[in-house]
Amino acid sequence: MTARSVGIFVLSLLLACAGKPPRPDWTVRGAHPAYPNERFLVGLGQAKVVAGDEVEAKRLAELDALNQIVSQIKVTIAAEVQTSLKAVMTLTAGKSEETSEQTFAERITAKTNLDGIEGVTVVQRHRERDVLFALAVLEREKGAFSLAARINERRAAIGEGMASAETALKEGKVYQALASLFPLRGQLEDLAATESIHRVVAGRVAEPWGQPVSMAQLEAKVTAVVTALSLRKVSGDAQRGALGTALGKPLIAKLEYGEGKGKKKNAVPGFPMRCRMAEGSATLTETLVSEADGTTTCRISATIPSGTRHNRVVLEPDLSALGGGNFVLVPPSAEFGFTLPTKADVRILVQVVEKNHGKVSASATVQPALAAAITAAGFRVVDKPKGGARALSQATPELAVLRKSFGKQAEFLVYGDISTALLSQPGPDNRPPFWTSEAHGFLRLVDLRHGVMLQAFDLAPFNPAAGAARSPDALDTRGFGNDQDTSGLKALQTFSSAATPKVVTALEQAFGTPPVSTKAQR
Repeated sequence: MTARSVGIFVLSLLLACAGKPPRPDWTVRGAHPAYPNERFLVGLGQAKVVAGDEVEAKRLAELDALNQIVSQIKVTIAAEVQTSLKAVMTLTAGKSEETSEQTFAERITAKTNLDGIEGVTVVQRHRERDVLFALAVLEREKGAFSLAARINERRAAIGEGMASAETALKEGKVYQALASLFPLRGQLEDLAATESIHRVVAGRVAEPWGQPVSMAQLEAKVTAVVTALSLRKVSGDAQRGALGTALGKPLIAKLEYGEGKGKKKNAVPGFPMRCRMAEGSATLTETLVSEADGTTTCRISATIPSGTRHNRVVLEPDLSALGGGNFVLVPPSAEFGFTLPTKADVRILVQVVEKNHGKVSASATVQPALAAAITAAGFRVVDKPKGGARALSQATPELAVLRKSFGKQAEFLVYGDISTALLSQPGPDNRPPFWTSEAHGFLRLVDLRHGVMLQAFDLAPFNPAAGAARSPDALDTRGFGNDQDTSGLKALQTFSSAATPKVVTALEQAFGTPPVSTKAQR
């Protein structure tokens, strides 16, 4: 390589180096001499240029720089809340002091942002290879000035909220007073956050603004208003209801307001109320509003069987629409009770008779099976009716007669007249090699409370020689055995196995529901 070539090469290197600006010091240190700390908060951000998209990288770098300023403010505020605000901020009752302050610090720092703060600017940008840097600053004087204006606005809004609440209480509008007080907690937190940001941005210990009301005072006021509410029962307590029907009387309570012992309590109209089941189940009016005289009426349109004899209903002021406000409050309530019958209170009269057929007895076969299944379902079985024998022998009964004869003895009646008949027996060649019998007669399930037939089984004789086909829905009532008595017993047992679950299901459905008449089954 000649001397001339070497000279050209060195000159090229020098020109290349001179054309590339050096990396600015602020991209490393995160500070700039033109923006001293006493006048500015500074944030350094960076983002990688992906696929040559420098515009997106610039946006991300600037956002990162602004977030760095926010992070500085949050760190300072969190430390400040743990120290300078510790003595003046009293928070949620029932929590430890340390946990409450930590929760408050988290809520305050979460509200920290640069929205609406003047003096925020991105002042420098630089690209180094595939990384783009940005430097953002917040001018303390401008930022503090805009924050001070916001603080004054929020202080005025809080003062107006307190004044509105006092006016509403004087006018007897308790709910409106609470509606003015509940949002103040969030506004006080916003105010505390704004004041904290102001102190950090100002870069000095600012003069105390003076709270329009402290958090402790707000909590005490809200608690006092709710505590001054009282709710007393007017009527509807201690009723005895029927299953599946409306409760006889509505539940009525009166909401009143009066602070201090011995002071007159005034009716509270227009207050949202809530009616709910505390024990048991029922269909009721859940959302209500107190009337002009302070009374609230909760109506139970239908009781629902739940196996609970003693049912409890609670009527209480509904504060949910106020937004909670993180207050721990115990509003007054009025508790009403009513009783409902359970299955153990429901009496089922079971009576099955038969026409004598050898040693086979329906009363000793079908009746015990029915009684055992009904008892297992939780009902109370009565198996010794008083009178009414003639009515029990009628396949097509007069329901009014049954109700008159047995209505005081039971709520439901299961009765029938069942016998057996021989269908076939072994022939001379011993074919078929068994005896076949079939159950005949009827079985009825009657709701004595309403005089309604719920279920009917009609067991008509089946004559295969006549060419008739057995209905696919018919209960199988045939029995097979080595002799006539055994086949007859098996026929009754077969019928019991088929009919008993249907009877129990019908009772379950009728328990606590309006009566429904059921067509006869064959």
